[in-house]
Formats: sequence, C-alpha cells, structure tokens
Amino acid sequence: MNSAIDFGTQLDPSRPGAVHFLPSAFPTLHDEVPTLGAPHVIGAGRPRPFAVRSRVNVAPMSFGALSAAAVRALAVGVAEAGCYINIGEGGLSDHHFAGGGDVIFRIGPAKYGVRTPDGAMD
Repeated sequence: MNSAIDFGTQLDPSRPGAVHFLPSAFPTLHDEVPTLGAPHVIGAGRPRPFAVRSRVNVAPMSFGALSAAAVRALAVGVAEAGCYINIGEGGLSDHHFAGGGDVIFRIGPAKYGVRTPDGAMD
C-alpha cells in the first residue's frame, strides 16, 4: 500500500472476503454475530504493541471541525464500545481522553505534522 495517500481506502471493498458494513432496519442480534478471531496487532515487534479490539472504530476527524462537546461524546462512546478514536490532523486535545478509551494519535504530513510547544516542526 502507498502510505502517502491520505483519504479513502486503497483496498477493493468488492473483493471476496472483504468486510463491508451496511445500514440495516433489522440488525443482527449480538448472539448471531460471527466470531472474528484474534485481534489485529499494530506493531507486533515493537516494545508496546497495540491490539485493535474492534473492527469498527471512529475514523480520523479534525478537532477543528468538531466542537469540544462532540469530541468528548465520541471519546466516551468509544470507551464504552471498546473501540478507539483516531484524532485526525486537527490536533490532540484533553477532550480526546475524556472517556478513558484508546486514542490513535495521527502524525500528519508536513503542514499538519507534530509541532513543539513553541510551534516549530518536530
């Protein structure tokens, strides 16, 4: 995969075996949900690997596009649901940690990269 592409997916959602979520008027009951197997591990060979507990998570959204209340609500919801929130390129705030759930910190390219407290690129 090309890690320089920022938006959308590079995967073919129509390929056999692909997971595709659709809205349903009659959703599957909890005891009818298929077993998904072992969780995906990010950085398995690293000192602190991260096991993704859910295949449904909160996609990256810029904090600048959402209110503080919206980010807090999402953070509380992901903690209750056992999934994670991806912060997007708008920056990390205390509101992302409000629920005590997992947070994926996104290090964006160039203009939106990680900065030091005085604003310099780091």
